[in-house]
Amino acid sequence: MIGESSLLDAEKTKLAIEELFNAQNNQIFLSAFFTTNAFEWLRTLAGKEALKIVVRARPNDFLSGATDLSAIRTAVECGWDIRFVSILHAKVYMLGRQIVVGSGNLTGNGMHLLGSGNLEFNSIIDATESDTALIRSVFEEASLFDENILEKMDEYLRGSPKLLTVDDWWPKAVLPDVTRALFCNDFPQNICGKEKLEESVWSGIDQFLREDDPERSASAIQNTQAYSWLLSSVESEGGEARFGALSKRLHDTLADDPTPYRSTVKDLLANLLSYIQSVPGINLAVERPRHSQIVKLVI
Repeated sequence: MIGESSLLDAEKTKLAIEELFNAQNNQIFLSAFFTTNAFEWLRTLAGKEALKIVVRARPNDFLSGATDLSAIRTAVECGWDIRFVSILHAKVYMLGRQIVVGSGNLTGNGMHLLGSGNLEFNSIIDATESDTALIRSVFEEASLFDENILEKMDEYLRGSPKLLTVDDWWPKAVLPDVTRALFCNDFPQNICGKEKLEESVWSGIDQFLREDDPERSASAIQNTQAYSWLLSSVESEGGEARFGALSKRLHDTLADDPTPYRSTVKDLLANLLSYIQSVPGINLAVERPRHSQIVKLVI
């Protein structure tokens, strides 16, 4: 099946998945993007069996056409278990005791479902117990799509005719209860206003600041995972928390492996507070009595 090379192009990857496919073998598909072409292809393979799929599902993924909301909606209607993780970038397909891993998303271009597409390379590896446990943990911790969420997403997307910044997430009116693990890359990696090395939600916020758009800057900051964590932490402390207590809590909360140094955690928190101080209209205030910063809830 694989031949002499351990690398598969998109066309060979498609054929390999078809050969390995067994809908009753508890398969899990992790793909940042998911389109209608891929859904139709997998439905042909699966028949009446329900599949398990995790996608990224950022608003921009739908607005750009990288993922089709209609494909997810139809899959849910078919009884498939479709979930999402906002930081998913993996393209990993567990098919029994084999795993297909590489660059190809579950899209027409990623799998050459339309006869041509992107230049992709993937490999097939034997699934170890730890591999299987890791993939299952991603699936189990992912948030589940349902009709209510899909309806709110659709309404929001219809009101957003232009692309957002690459990492913008859904407003709380759409996904008020979705939580996930917190990572270092959820925080600004340097001080407010300085150029980022790569595009992120914080570089988008910097753009709003450069455009002197405080209202949009405040809204974007308050929709980040980092801010949600900070607000929850301050509220749990009765509406007021010192920098030291917050940095300790953050160090204990971050899910990065290995755990970051405390000095790194302090820098991440300081950078976040720098953004909060730079924008009016945010319901947290940063004060500095003597030599310590205090974050207070603004009512």
